Formats: sequence, structure tokens, C-alpha cells
Amino acid sequence: MPNPPPKCLRCGGDMQEGYIADRVAGWYDPTKWFEGKLVTGFLGGIQKAKSKPLLVRTWRCVQCGYLESYADKPAS
Repeated sequence: MPNPPPKCLRCGGDMQEGYIADRVAGWYDPTKWFEGKLVTGFLGGIQKAKSKPLLVRTWRCVQCGYLESYADKPAS
């Protein structure tokens, strides 16, 4: 059985699952979390991370609009 949606930490309202997308080369890509310190390259771009990315899911309170994000658990 899936976990029930969390309650809002600010007002106690119901939370609605969604996601925040990043625009990459003309399309949208779901936000991902990488373990470790951010390292930028010579031109300011992000260097490829050595860790496996985790999908970030975001919940929005339907009453006050508060956003709360969680990274998925790593696959076993």
C-alpha cells in the first residue's frame, strides 16, 4: 500500500504531488538530485556527477501553496 500524501508543514493542508522541470535544449527534464559538492567547469557549466541521479518529487499544499521536495530512494 502506498504512503499517504504528507500534510503541509506550514498550515496542515493536503499536499498534491507534482514535479519541477528544468528546461534543457528545448525540452523539459525532471529535476534530479546528485550526491556531493557542485563542481563547475571552465565555462560555468556543471561537471558530470559521479553519483547516480535521484528523481526529485515535489508536493504542493492546495491551501497555502507551500512546496516541499523529496529525492526518491536509490534503487537497490
